[in-house]
Amino acid sequence: MRKVTAIFPYKTLFTDFKLDGTSNNLYFYGVKELSTQMRMSDFSPFLGPIKLVNTNAPEAPEVKRIIPVLENTVLGISSKIQLEINAFPEVQQVRKITIYRAHTMLEAQSVLSMQLVKMVDLEAEGILDNPVWTVTDDFSDLPEIPYGDGLFYRVTVSRKVEYAEQDGTVVTEYAPSQASKIVASIMVESNPPTSPVLIYTATPPDTNDKIHSVVLEWAKTAYNAKYHVYKMNAKGNWTKIYQLQSNDDDITLSLADTDLQSGTLKLTDDEDNPVYHHFKVIVENTAGMLSTEEKTLTILN
Repeated sequence: MRKVTAIFPYKTLFTDFKLDGTSNNLYFYGVKELSTQMRMSDFSPFLGPIKLVNTNAPEAPEVKRIIPVLENTVLGISSKIQLEINAFPEVQQVRKITIYRAHTMLEAQSVLSMQLVKMVDLEAEGILDNPVWTVTDDFSDLPEIPYGDGLFYRVTVSRKVEYAEQDGTVVTEYAPSQASKIVASIMVESNPPTSPVLIYTATPPDTNDKIHSVVLEWAKTAYNAKYHVYKMNAKGNWTKIYQLQSNDDDITLSLADTDLQSGTLKLTDDEDNPVYHHFKVIVENTAGMLSTEEKTLTILN
């Protein structure tokens, strides 16, 4: 398309609408004039080379597969979520992948409400030429791995855009794509939890050798675990007195809230013989695996 933009001095603007911005071609432009006698002039000095700048957002990436990788301490494999993404053609100049995570489907409706996990440089990772780009979320941005929780992911890719300013300075920017479809997975624990070490607090023994307001305390040993509290009865059998689920770092349990329905323990019998009170806690992780060791707390006078 030709357009006259000025008369004195005479200026003409030519616009080429037939170019493909995704092409890697270089373009050179020259002009000829045609007189009223239909005579063609010589070419003007050629302008170029000209490289087109593709600033359009790439298409939304396609997540081929999402795989939870289980921990294996023998092989040195840590827990992580692995995402496999179909690669883009080289002409698209895609150079980065951004991973987003959410814990609910509602948060995953938009990347603005999701957590930014990390941005992966495809060239630096050496996977740019692979037919499938494999990236991982190792939960390094979280204080602990969210075992058993629903995890929702979306990814975007970024196209490398280079252009020159009027002073000749080359500027590199990245144009992000639309977000991928939502994919979901769950991280499963592969190792049994450890049993906690119990301690207790109580009032000093009174004149009847009784302690009151007995509270059991222990530290967290697994993510969002269930704790099964047992007390040994007079016949030497373990009896379950309470169960709770918590992700607190420090857990306290008053005996008055258990099936014992009392926070008082008698430390001697009617014949002044010592009475021993044994307690233990068995931990169940989010995969349903139970701790195998027993760490017994004994309360005596």
